[in-house]
Amino acid sequence: MLDPSGPVPAAEHRVSVDERGSFAFASCSCGWFAPARRSRDRARRDAAEHLSEHLSEYLGDHPGDHPADHPAGQRS
Repeated sequence: MLDPSGPVPAAEHRVSVDERGSFAFASCSCGWFAPARRSRDRARRDAAEHLSEHLSEYLGDHPGDHPADHPAGQRS
């Protein structure tokens, strides 16, 4: 069972990109939203970055935790 005080599982994040006139808006079922973008591609990237952040948080990944982040596999 998941800890209710912990991060929301990425599977529970449902992002969408909506268009209103010349602008696109990325938003998520968790309440997150990105600024209005004229570039639909940028709005989609905002949504993908949001999902990526939560997936990493949920799985326990943190910047610098991967061996590829360190030369010769050494950690600082």
